[in-house]
Parts: sequence; structure tokens; C-alpha cells
Amino acid sequence: MKKMVDFERIGSELVVKRDVKDVFQSEDTFNLWLSNNLSLITKSIGIDYDPVSCTRERTLGSGRTDIYLKDNHGRVVVIESQVGQSDDGHLGKLQRYIGESESGGNYVLAGVMICGKVSDGILAAVQSLNSNSKRSRIYLIEAEFYEVRGHGYHPKFNVEGISLIGGRESKNTKSSIVRDDFMRFSNSKGALQLSLPSNNNEVTSRLGVTGIYVQLSFNVAEGTVKCQLIIDGKNQDRYVQGFVKDEVEIRKSLGVEVEFNLSRPDGIRKTIGLVDEVDFYYSESPDFFQRYYEMMKVFDLTFRSRIECLKYAGL
Repeated sequence: MKKMVDFERIGSELVVKRDVKDVFQSEDTFNLWLSNNLSLITKSIGIDYDPVSCTRERTLGSGRTDIYLKDNHGRVVVIESQVGQSDDGHLGKLQRYIGESESGGNYVLAGVMICGKVSDGILAAVQSLNSNSKRSRIYLIEAEFYEVRGHGYHPKFNVEGISLIGGRESKNTKSSIVRDDFMRFSNSKGALQLSLPSNNNEVTSRLGVTGIYVQLSFNVAEGTVKCQLIIDGKNQDRYVQGFVKDEVEIRKSLGVEVEFNLSRPDGIRKTIGLVDEVDFYYSESPDFFQRYYEMMKVFDLTFRSRIECLKYAGL
């Protein structure tokens, strides 16, 4: 196989898309290349891994996985590869690894199927499996290679059909897994009416006024959780003035140290909130979600009544 190159530096050179099976002669050579380039996979799904833990053709339960590794917290990630189209056999192997590990008291964080083409049937099956899974996730990665004349090949990975180069976040990264777990936790409580905005790692509580809402966002890559009141829209100034006037009382009601970012230029959304630096390893604990659930409730209660008063002021 020819050398891999940095696609971004090629400029206007002639580029030809190649299938995985055109670049690698066999699944074994593909596995070998993947094991030497694991960061392409781990960045795509939003985890950090321990390089020492990586092994090929490792026995796991009643089967043998193509690539086995652990993340920085010791949780297992198993990878199955194909040079052609995804099939039921490889998906079944991932399901078996996850099922056997959970029944044995262990925890497989993620199963990854990387192949030349993800079929619609496999995609639908994985989406259904993930929607019903409490802990483990299965990721589908469609691999593409671009031959650049005179230079070699550039790899490009697509996670569930979403283009990724390097570490850009996909719809199914660890951040969105934490978000989904938080939504399930919150729905079991029932006190907050939360919704998912377009951004893939955030949840919101609408406060009855367009452009004003409480937002909780998870960013695993940055190791942060943000809880903020977002103030936007055409009546932004009215609410900003009211919140500035009540700053002392608002801080007292929230009971935590927050930043008032209310003096930003026109057209830029204003915020009141905080940013926590966290270790997302603890997001598996109910106490982690309880903290932010309670925080969102406090924000909701603190601002909802004030917004209603400001909304009808002077009418």
C-alpha cells in the first residue's frame, strides 16, 4: 500500500476516491493499518485510549475480536473491520462481545464496526440497538481513501454517514451519549420539561419567551459542563436590563458562583451561568446527573418568574 498523506496540504492536485478493498489487499492488512492508526478511530467517536492496551486478534468471551483496546479509564473498546460492505456477521460479533461482557460483570464502552460501506439495514439495526442500550454503544464507521497523484492516500472516516476529518465531533460522540443519558435521568424525575436543540450535546428548558432559555451543555473533548441562561432575540435588551437590576438577588437565588456576560455587543447572545471542569468518567454515576439536574431546576425557578414579570411589564 502507498503512503498516507495530509489531504489538507495537497491543494489542487488530482484526487481520486478509492474503495477500502482497492487500497488493502485483505482484511488482515486493513486491521494492521488500523491498529497503527487508532487515533483516527478514537477521535472520531470522542474517546481517549491507552496505547499500551491495544492488541490484535484477542480472544474475548467465545469469540476473537479484530482489535481490542481500553480507554484511559480502563473501559474496553472492541473493533471489527471489513474491507467491503457491513454485514450481519460482524454486527453479531459486536453484540456478543457486549452481551457476554455485561453478563460477566464487565463493561464494554463501545463496539466499533469499520468498513468500506455501511448498509442501510445495518445502520437501522445499530440505531435501534443504541436507543435501547443503557451503557454500551455501537459505532459504524465508513472508511474512504483518496489517492492523490504522486503523493499517496488520504484516509477519511464517516461515523454513521457524518463526515469526519481528525477530531471533529459527530452526532454520536461521547458528549451526546452523556447528553442522552442525562435526558433519560431527567425524564425519570419529571419536574423539568427538557428538549434537545440542534447542537448535538445540549439540552434546554424553554422559559416561555422566544430566545430565552436555560441550557446545559456537555463537552467531553474540553472536559466541561456549562449551565447557562441564554438571552437572545429582538427583546433582548429589555430582559438584560431587568437581570442587571436584579443581579444581587439572582446570585443569591442561584446559590453558585456565576458569570454575568450581559455587556456583549448587539447581536451577540448574552448569558448568565457557569462552566464546570469535570471528569466525564463520573458521568456514569447518578450523583453526576443529579447535580446538574438540580442546577437546571434552580436556574429554571430563578428566571421563569422574572421573565414573566419582565414580559408583561408596562402592559
